[in-house]
Amino acid sequence: MKKVSIIFIIFSISIIISCKNYIEYADSNFCKNKEITYPNISLILLSNEKEYNLNLFYADEKEEYLSGLMCIKKIPEDIDGMLFEYKTEQKSSFWMYETYIPLTIIYFDNKKESIDLLEMNICRRNNIKSDLEYRKKCSDEAQKYLPSKSYTFALEIPSNHKYIEEIKSNLKDQKLKLIINN
Repeated sequence: MKKVSIIFIIFSISIIISCKNYIEYADSNFCKNKEITYPNISLILLSNEKEYNLNLFYADEKEEYLSGLMCIKKIPEDIDGMLFEYKTEQKSSFWMYETYIPLTIIYFDNKKESIDLLEMNICRRNNIKSDLEYRKKCSDEAQKYLPSKSYTFALEIPSNHKYIEEIKSNLKDQKLKLIINN
């Protein structure tokens, strides 16, 4: 009986751990077969008063840039968002097509200093039947997410993240700094 209890406990712990690291994907036509395994990166988001240690999905390749957090309905509990790193400065906006998590995006220059913060809302399909119309709607909405300056890094954090209000408050008075842990 004792062996059965130990096996049950080990089995239960493994299920709990796997649920923490579970990515829930959307079940739409576009999202079928869109599962991407992202590398992870740890960084510190530094303000004058506080350090925020973040564990993120990391995008530095074209397919990762294009997919971002699209199709993901639930990210693992141990992931705080996604960092996009570009080889050259960018001036384009992000869009929320097939993105199911409201996001706060912070743009950073090549010195890794914050230059802008924007709130990105879910692009709702509502009664739009055509995929083409839905893409156009999301593309039009993306114009609201154009940063004020060119950027090299973009940090997406779910808008309900435990530190997001503190981070936004700190950004009102100062620049934030990215410190990437190698």
